[in-house]
Amino acid sequence: MKIRFNIWVIFVAAMIGLIGLSQGQGSNPETGKTITLETGEVLPDLTGEWDAVIENYGVGMVKTIRGTFTNTIKITQEGSLFKGIRLEPEGKRAKGSMFMQGELDKNGFKAVYYIDLAARLLPCTGEISKGGSTIMIDEGFFVRAKLTRK
Repeated sequence: MKIRFNIWVIFVAAMIGLIGLSQGQGSNPETGKTITLETGEVLPDLTGEWDAVIENYGVGMVKTIRGTFTNTIKITQEGSLFKGIRLEPEGKRAKGSMFMQGELDKNGFKAVYYIDLAARLLPCTGEISKGGSTIMIDEGFFVRAKLTRK
């Protein structure tokens, strides 16, 4: 009787552990960090600090700062929505200023925007690497950036 009881306790504990693993957030080595929404949709997890190389190019307005800058971007994510802020000053942009924001879906970016000096949202194309370690965004006319997870 006592052995039977111990086997059931071990079985129940194992089931609770497996259910917890299947419902929690995880990391897949092939696709990188992920989060699971309440709807069951699995999205990339961009939360954290990223090293960024930002290239300002194109024929923008006179006030456009041209050249290549490096910075650290901190991305926070709530569900499918994310935003990134600068952790260091960059040209005329202050520490803590918005760098980008957007929305994710199961395939990567649903929408991604670069925030310019005038606080305008400039739509970009974006790509997240298969391992989730790099992000590429390109506005198409003025700026592109490569972010690498720290």
